[in-house]
Amino acid sequence: MYTRGMTTAGLVAGIAGGLLIALSGCGQTGNNAATAPSSEASQPTSAAIASGPTTPVAPVVTTPSGSASAEPSPSASAASTDSSIQIYANCTSLSFEPTSIRVTCADGGWSLKDLTWTSWTGMSATGTGTLVYNDCKPSCVAGHFHQVPGTRIVLTDPKASVSGQLVWTRMQETPWIPGYATGPMHGEPFPLPTRPV
Repeated sequence: MYTRGMTTAGLVAGIAGGLLIALSGCGQTGNNAATAPSSEASQPTSAAIASGPTTPVAPVVTTPSGSASAEPSPSASAASTDSSIQIYANCTSLSFEPTSIRVTCADGGWSLKDLTWTSWTGMSATGTGTLVYNDCKPSCVAGHFHQVPGTRIVLTDPKASVSGQLVWTRMQETPWIPGYATGPMHGEPFPLPTRPV
């Protein structure tokens, strides 16, 4: 309040003192209505929204633990392919991501064709293609060939071949040839050659 004879400096000191008293109550707990935040005070004003923050704020990006980025970089996905592991796909020579595999080298009664690979890493190789098999009815010589498109295969268990080259030694197929799931293999991964046949 202004009274006659009060100087400007005195007026400023009085206002500052009043503000200090008002602000000193803000840190205390209790049911003081003056210190409780109001919903209006917590909402930014249109002027604040228009002007924006004075300090730039970096966006918060959550990434999986131990990784630098949630999105794999092209070099990271390319690095996951391991072309050093191969397969005796035609029974005589090694290949990487072959389009066909002759599984039974002796008679050619079981093979996979039109293969496309979705992964080929140091642990396994996964692909899909068409299973071609001989039903051997009434005999393998007089049997009929059948095709099962959409067959999924997984190659696993890389080991050194006789030449020292890493080769896949097991193949799991889904679905199995009728009879193999209950036959000698019992649905287990089929062994692959580790040398030319």
